[in-house]
Amino acid sequence: MRSASTMCNKGFSNITRSFLDYSLDFDYINWLMYLFKPIIYAFIAPIIVYLMIYFSDVALNIIRFKQKLIGPSCSGGATDWSTYWIALFWYAHSRVWNGYSVKGLENIPRTGAAILAYYHGALPMDIYYLVAKMVLQSERRLTLVTDRFVFKYWPGSKKLFKAFNLIEGTKDQCLKALNEGRIVVISPGGTREALFSDNYYELLWNKRSGFARLAMEANVPIIPVFTRNIREAFRTVRFQFLRDLYERTRQPLVPIYGGFPVKLTTYIGIPIEPHLSQTAESLAAAVQTAIEDLIIKNQRIPGTIILSILERSACLRYYLGIESSTQNESK
Repeated sequence: MRSASTMCNKGFSNITRSFLDYSLDFDYINWLMYLFKPIIYAFIAPIIVYLMIYFSDVALNIIRFKQKLIGPSCSGGATDWSTYWIALFWYAHSRVWNGYSVKGLENIPRTGAAILAYYHGALPMDIYYLVAKMVLQSERRLTLVTDRFVFKYWPGSKKLFKAFNLIEGTKDQCLKALNEGRIVVISPGGTREALFSDNYYELLWNKRSGFARLAMEANVPIIPVFTRNIREAFRTVRFQFLRDLYERTRQPLVPIYGGFPVKLTTYIGIPIEPHLSQTAESLAAAVQTAIEDLIIKNQRIPGTIILSILERSACLRYYLGIESSTQNESK
C-alpha cells in the first residue's frame, strides 16, 4: 500500500511540475511577445506601406475598368477620375496619420518647367503626400525621378507609375519632361541618402551635380524642398557592414522600421535660377546650401521620435517655439 501511495504521489508531483513548467514557459513567451510587440510593429509598418502601394495599383485598375463600362466621368475621363481617387486616399492618410501640411507652395510656378530637389527620407512619404496634394489642389502635376530598382522590384505597377508620372532617372527622360514644361522631382542624395542619413539630417550627395546640369541645359529653376521630421517617420537599421554591402552591390538591403505618426511639414524654398556664368558644381552647391538652410531653420537637431509625435499638438508646437514657422501652412 505504501509503495502504491508513494508512486501515486510521485506521479502527481511530476504532472504538477510539468504543468507549472508549461505555464511558466507560456507566461514567459507572452511576456516576450508583449516586450517586443512595438519592435515587431515598427518593422511591419514599411510592409504596410508597400501593401498600400499595391492596393492603389489594384484600385486604379478597378476604377478604370468600371469607367470603361459606364463611360467617362464628368471630371474629364477615366484617367483623371481614377488618379483623383487614389490621390484622395493617400492625402487622407497623410492628414490622419501625419497631420501633413505644406509651407511655401506658392514657390512652385504655375506654368513652366522646374526641378524640385529634396532631402530623401528612409521612405519618401512626404513626396507621396505632396504628389497627392498637387493632384487634388493644383493644376500642376509632379514627375518623380525614381531609382531603377523601383521599376525592377515592383512588377505589375506600370499603370500606377504612369498615372503618377514616375520615370527612371536617365538624362534623356528628365530633359524630355523638362522640355514639355513639367516639374521634375529629384533627390540628389538618392538611395544612399535614404538608407544612411540619420536624425542629424546630413545630406549625402557625394558631390553629385547631374541635376544641376539638367537645370542649366533646360534653363529651368531648381526649388529646394525639405520635410520636417521625415527621418523620424521611418528610420533604417545602421550597421557598417550594411553600408559596405550597399556600396558593393548597389542593392537596398537595409531594414527599414517606423511608421510613427509624427508631424510632417514640407517646406518649399525660393527657386534658384541658373546663370550662364555658373558651373554645374557651383549651382549644385548653392542648392545644397539652400536645403541645409531649410534644415537648420525648421528641423530640431537631432530629431527625436517622441517630440516629433507630440508636435501634432498645436499647443506644444507653440511651446517649443515652432508655431511661428508653421503659420500659413497649406493643408
